[in-house]
Amino acid sequence: MLTPDKPDGEISFVAIQQTVEPFGDNEYQMKFAGIETKDVSGLTVRKDLTLWIFALGGFIFMVGVAQGSYWNHRRIWIRRNENEIWVAAHTNKNWYGLKKEISFVLEGSGIGEPKDQLQEEK
Repeated sequence: MLTPDKPDGEISFVAIQQTVEPFGDNEYQMKFAGIETKDVSGLTVRKDLTLWIFALGGFIFMVGVAQGSYWNHRRIWIRRNENEIWVAAHTNKNWYGLKKEISFVLEGSGIGEPKDQLQEEK
């Protein structure tokens, strides 16, 4: 505490319900008089009405993930082009199984099995 008659100041520590003067010889004293408290929170609680939209989108996404992970997507095309019959196929996984299925379907029909273009390149 700085005063006109004590320019160097005096030391006094004030805490809640407690005043501590380390040297004990202060001319001026500062004391704790009282406290008023208010219970206040900065937290705001709101109701989000759009959570069901996120839950529905997540469910649809997970159905798509399950389909892409566990089910094979296979396509087989058979096309007649003038005097020829063309056979083509595509799958996202297990192309060995697809080759077996095509050979089983074409067995005894007189139609030759399609050639794997990736194997021909190698």
